[in-house]
Amino acid sequence: MFNIIVETQDNTTLEQGNGRIKFLCYNFGVSLGTSSRPKTSAARAVVIVRGLVQGVSYRWYTQRRAEDLGLTGFVRNANDGSVHATIEGDRAAIQELLDWMGTGPAAAVVESVQTEWHTPSGEFIRFEVRS
Repeated sequence: MFNIIVETQDNTTLEQGNGRIKFLCYNFGVSLGTSSRPKTSAARAVVIVRGLVQGVSYRWYTQRRAEDLGLTGFVRNANDGSVHATIEGDRAAIQELLDWMGTGPAAAVVESVQTEWHTPSGEFIRFEVRS
């Protein structure tokens, strides 16, 4: 047997069972585990990525990387062919994601990554791909 532990946005915990597994639901899936990265300073980045970044699974890979880093927010395609993202979480983790976004997946050709830093709003509970 195991415990099922659900950690909510306000840091309350719900438990049930006789063992321990942490999970976070997103986009109708389940991700086991949580980031072991210590939180240092919360931040929000609003990002525009230009180049050949649509039709190459850029949003999908960005979502997976963001989840691995314990970040929240969203990524979406824009009508002008760019990809826009709003990312919240630990500033160092966001910077790590931004470093990856400068290259993207193998099929992408990134020309530029424009980033604006803001105070986080805390409005997101997961990182998702939006249309």
